[in-house]
Amino acid sequence: MLEIYVRFHSQWRNRFLDGDNNEPLAPKKTRPFIASSQRINLQKGLQYANPGHDTVMGVLNRLIGDQRKLHQSRSDNEYYFGDMEANNQITFEFKDEIISHEVVSLRDPGISDDPSGGVVGVMNISHPLFSSLMGRRLWHILRLNKQPLLNFIQCGELPNDFEETVPDKSLSPLQITNLFAQAKKRFDAQNKIDKSVWEKENNQEYDEAVSQLKIKRKEAKAQKRELSETETALPPKNKWTKTIDIAPLREKLLDLGYTEEQANPERVSSENLYCAALYQRLRFLQEEDEKATRALTESKGNIKGVSIRTFTAKDIMLLATSDKKRRWGGPYLYKPKSKSEPTQMLRKAQGELIITLEIDDNKALEVKHLIEAAGVPPFRLGKKGLAYIKDVRIT
Repeated sequence: MLEIYVRFHSQWRNRFLDGDNNEPLAPKKTRPFIASSQRINLQKGLQYANPGHDTVMGVLNRLIGDQRKLHQSRSDNEYYFGDMEANNQITFEFKDEIISHEVVSLRDPGISDDPSGGVVGVMNISHPLFSSLMGRRLWHILRLNKQPLLNFIQCGELPNDFEETVPDKSLSPLQITNLFAQAKKRFDAQNKIDKSVWEKENNQEYDEAVSQLKIKRKEAKAQKRELSETETALPPKNKWTKTIDIAPLREKLLDLGYTEEQANPERVSSENLYCAALYQRLRFLQEEDEKATRALTESKGNIKGVSIRTFTAKDIMLLATSDKKRRWGGPYLYKPKSKSEPTQMLRKAQGELIITLEIDDNKALEVKHLIEAAGVPPFRLGKKGLAYIKDVRIT
């Protein structure tokens, strides 16, 4: 019998790639990276993986000088450990002494750009869209509440003190992003109030019928009789829809470039309306001073980061930076929404691996000589970490 003692330090016990490393891949194919922030949140946690039989077999092959992948070695007719594996002569035990957790930065080498569109360095807000008076007048539309916004899109009317409240200081992309978020929040909150008020004002007949029905049911219960379908019938209840507010704007939205489907009132959101209002505002500013407003738009006349329907924060950020940032990694961790659950981080282990080969002394001596002849230096055990041979014993 042969016993091989391997010391290991900082061995990673997480899974970062999908699929099986011991299976061949098609040419130019790689295993999918599953340790990105997006995938971790989708999986609702990190994936942990303890070393198993395949890991140990990979170590044994490395120790005798076979540097091929395990599936390549096993497919060889002269695979050295073939008979031992088939006869279940190889056993192992991981004796973990220390288990630690830490945060590391991981990067998928197959992706160079950050999909979140982050930026790097100090932002330069000297672009006219941020610093000029015309730019500040344009973005000031985002400060309108629901009804003034609808009036502006439909009639071009603005509150009397609107121009007087235009800020004096330059705006940054972050401030503009926040203005968009706050504007949508105000609009949607007002929508809920308007819905409640409208339904209350337009359902008086229904509410009275409900009150009468309650009285009838009370009387019927006292008389121990059932109400007929005619007696329980209620008039139809009027329901508020976005059509009530948006339908009058349909022609204006079509004029700004919306398609018939996009101008459908039921499909128009608060974000769509604020974007449409920005382009309406741009038209009016161009009528005032076409030369000054030319600096606010790109060559095709569009506002960077804003279409007639949507706002894209990462695109407007590019005006204040040189380029999208390169992706040099992100923290590998998962914070559950529940405060009672601990934050998940990279798991590391330190300890000793004991590999036992149930073979006769002659074969044990042969394996020991192969290990000594290979002279393998410290190596990686599993994903990362350092491992080395402590001792090889024939018992």
